[in-house]
Amino acid sequence: MALLCTHQDSTTMRLCLGNKAMGNKIIGNKKIAAIVLGSLMLTACGGESEDSLPSLYRLGGTVDGLGDSKIVVLNNNDGENEISISADGKFTFPEHFYLTLSYSISVKSQPQSQRCSVAHGKGNLSRGSVFNVQVICRNSGILDTSFDTNGIFVHHAAAGGDGDNEGHALGLDTSERILVTGYSLNDSGKKVMNIWRYDPIGTYINWQPAGGLGDDDEGHAIILDTEEKILVTGDRLNTAGNQDMILWRYKPDGTLDTSFDTDGIVVYDNVAGGSGVDVGLSMAQDAAGKILVTGYSQKISGDSDMTIWRYNPDGTVDKSFGTDGVVVDNGAAGSGVVVGQSMALDADGKILVTGYSVNISSNKDMVIWRFNTDGKLDTSFGTYGIVVHDNAAGGSGDDEGLSIISAVTSETTAEISVTGYSVNGLGNRDMVIWRYDQDGKFDTSFGTNGIVVHDGAAGGEGDDEGRSLALGIDGEVLVTGYSLNAS
Repeated sequence: MALLCTHQDSTTMRLCLGNKAMGNKIIGNKKIAAIVLGSLMLTACGGESEDSLPSLYRLGGTVDGLGDSKIVVLNNNDGENEISISADGKFTFPEHFYLTLSYSISVKSQPQSQRCSVAHGKGNLSRGSVFNVQVICRNSGILDTSFDTNGIFVHHAAAGGDGDNEGHALGLDTSERILVTGYSLNDSGKKVMNIWRYDPIGTYINWQPAGGLGDDDEGHAIILDTEEKILVTGDRLNTAGNQDMILWRYKPDGTLDTSFDTDGIVVYDNVAGGSGVDVGLSMAQDAAGKILVTGYSQKISGDSDMTIWRYNPDGTVDKSFGTDGVVVDNGAAGSGVVVGQSMALDADGKILVTGYSVNISSNKDMVIWRFNTDGKLDTSFGTYGIVVHDNAAGGSGDDEGLSIISAVTSETTAEISVTGYSVNGLGNRDMVIWRYDQDGKFDTSFGTNGIVVHDGAAGGEGDDEGRSLALGIDGEVLVTGYSLNAS
């Protein structure tokens, strides 16, 4: 084969002999045109030796679980390369790749009624060809038995005790490993904030980060920041016997990042002026790398206020936000307890929080707040920046928002979805999804006038509650929570 190449010192196109097999489509920083000359033998020219030619490698792996007559389409590096696969077994992208080229494989098109995920799909060709990418396809809604042994992983005694272990939130790192935070009881019976980490097929990685202090602390939310460091927020019991909001930051190896604050841990208390409980329940990071946490802070009266804290990337309080870095709301629906349960950022960087506010009848109302990036309420949303709703299930009891997401559905349309519960006329909780447009008005194309209510999912007549929601690949709404069965 002869390689057609150019030299910077000449406009003349030269033919340089190479004996390595090369396809006609080669990916790297530039494309190289190849001309097959059959058995024609040419003398190497222009000082280009065979050893100076770029090394070329292949990229592939295996597919497992793909249904009959189903097709999954993979792409690499956001569409630079693409391959359609119609059967289980080995696959290889048709292109050749330069040594050290980075790759990132994802699913571009899912097979009908199945969902495929990619493991070991990111890296670079630093050591040659890669054939260990795993694509696992499973029927939608069926436990993925390739994860651990039956689709379920159970872990006990993470902190060394023989009591409760509880996961509150999860996320994925850039290597598609699963991160879970919550708490585990130690041998003294105290809660210890814990992070569990698993590889994409459910193998537990024996990884116990430092920082859980054993003073009744727990993690409620976990995210990866823009530098791939791990952020956890929650609460910790202080020496006065009250919880303080706490924020941990870890390096990818599980050690505390001491460039964050001074020891990798930020603690904040008494935001609302009391000396009681302060708790972080949800968080996000904005485009500038600033860290936002929402939850609540207890007042002297014993009631709590919805609170948002904002920190700079180094862990210092961002005093340009709200009042000295903090926003507090104490009466969206009345003058009682107000709690922020979940946070999201919309496409414009505005801050959305859902939770509840106790009204004058002493019932909880579901609330959505929207703030501008400076911490002021966005008065273009709802009524002066706030949406309040009650009696979604037809009762006159509590309504509570527990999870919120914001999604752009077209160039001109954005949607805000909230899940939680509403008490029905029988006094039981029903799972609810509320859907609003970007102005805070109900999206009447969703459910019944913008609301979906569901009960009895597990066959009983008791409580149903949505705890977290997400959008699926095709825009469908996915909710998890619980439902009481007939027992």
